[in-house]
Amino acid sequence: MCVSALLLFLALASYSPLDPSLNSASVLTGSRVARNWIGIVGAYGADLLWQLLGVSAFLLPVFAIGLGLRWFRSLKVLSPTAKLLGGIWLLMFVPALLALLPGHSRWLGVPVEGLLGRVLGDILIHYFNLAGAYIVATTMLAVALYFCTAFSFTHVRVWAATRFAFVIALRDRWRDWRDERVRNKMQRELEKRRAAKPTIQAQMIPARTAPAPVQQRPEPRRTGIERFAEEEEGGITREENLAGDGAHATQDRATQSEQAVEVSARGDNRQRPKTTMPRVTGGFKLPPSSLLHRADEQQAVDADELKLVAQVLTEKYAEFGVHGQVTQINPGPVVTTFEFKPEAGIKYSRITSLTDDLCLALKAESILVERMAGKSTVGIQVPNREREIIWLRENIESSEFFGTKSKLTLAMGKDINGRIVTADLGGMPHLLIAGSTGTGKSVAIDAMIMSILYK
Repeated sequence: MCVSALLLFLALASYSPLDPSLNSASVLTGSRVARNWIGIVGAYGADLLWQLLGVSAFLLPVFAIGLGLRWFRSLKVLSPTAKLLGGIWLLMFVPALLALLPGHSRWLGVPVEGLLGRVLGDILIHYFNLAGAYIVATTMLAVALYFCTAFSFTHVRVWAATRFAFVIALRDRWRDWRDERVRNKMQRELEKRRAAKPTIQAQMIPARTAPAPVQQRPEPRRTGIERFAEEEEGGITREENLAGDGAHATQDRATQSEQAVEVSARGDNRQRPKTTMPRVTGGFKLPPSSLLHRADEQQAVDADELKLVAQVLTEKYAEFGVHGQVTQINPGPVVTTFEFKPEAGIKYSRITSLTDDLCLALKAESILVERMAGKSTVGIQVPNREREIIWLRENIESSEFFGTKSKLTLAMGKDINGRIVTADLGGMPHLLIAGSTGTGKSVAIDAMIMSILYK
C-alpha cells in the first residue's frame, strides 16, 4: 500500500499530456515511450486520475500511506505459505535489482544477475521506467525479507536508536555546557555592573551657630483649674510618646532583622545533570535519559523579595506582642523556609497560634510552622508564588542518584531546600503509598519502576 502510494505520487507529479493515454496517442517509440517517471503504467494512471479528479488526486497517496502504515504495524506473518512466497520473491527480485545497477558486472565471465534478473529488469524498466523499477524491485525485496525471515523494520529502528544513542547524549551534554557557560557569563556581567555602581558620598553640612541665650521671665502664678488642664494634656502627650516609642522600637527590630537575615543558596544550585546511558542486559537496552522531559530553567532567587517577606513576618508577629527576628531564609522549589528566632520568654504555642493571621498578611493558602531540629529557631514555610515542577530526569541524572551502589535506588524527588532525595528500596521494611485521588500515586510508582530500570 505504501509503495503504491509512492508510485502514484511520482506518476501524478511527472504527468505530461504528451504521454500516451486513453485519450491520446504518442509518437514516441522504443523503450521510453512515456516521459512519466513510472513509465507507461504511470502515464495511463496519471492521465486517468487527472481527468477524473483533477488536483484532488494528490490526496489518494496520502490516504494510501496512512492505511498502509496501519496495516503494516498490525500484520504478523506466521503462515508457511507467506514464508514460501517470500522465498520465491527473494530469488526473483535480488537478480532483478542487480540487473538495474549500472555497469552489468560479471563474475567468472557470467552476468551476476543471470537470465532471470535480466528479463525481470527489462520488464520493470519497460512498464515503470528506471526510477519506478528501482522502487518496485527494492520494495519487493523488502517484503520478501519480511515474509521469509525474522527481519523487522521496528527492530532496525530500535537497534539504530540504541546503537547511536551516544550521539544524542553528546548533544545534550554540549547543550548543558553551553547553558552553563551562558549563565556564568551573565553572572560575571551582573557582578561587574554591581561593582561599577557609583558609591554615595556624604556631603559635609556646616554646623549651626549656637543661638543667643534668652532671658527667661518668671512664670505667672497658675490657678488650680489651669494646673488640672495642663496635667490632662500632659497625660495624653505622655501616652502618645509611649506609643511612638513602641512603633519606633518595632521599626528598629524590623530594620535589624532585615540587616541580619541571610539568604542561603538552594540545594540544587550547583547541580550539574549528566545524561545516563543504561547498559545492555539480556539483549535489551533502555533508551538514554535524554528521552525524558528536560527540566525547565531554574528560577533565580530574588533576595530582596524574600527579605521583604521576612520583614512582613517580623512586623506581623510584633503586632501581637511576639518579638523576634528572621535569622536565615532557605529558598526551595515549592516553599521557602524562614527561620524565626523569638526573643526570650516567647512561648512556642503563641507563634503557632498566629498561622491564620500570617496567611492573611502574605495572601497565602497555607503556612506551616515547625521547630527546626538542632536550632533555637522556628521554621515558617511559606509557599512560593511560582512553584517549580520536579522532573524525573533531573533526579536520575544527578550525582546523588548514579553515585549510589545499590541497584534498588529510588529517585524520590527533592526536599524543601531543593536537594535531591534518594532511597534504597532494599533497606525498607515495607513500602506504603497512600493518598486521595489525583495526588500522584500512579506517577510515583511509575517513577520508582523507572528509577530501578535506569539504575
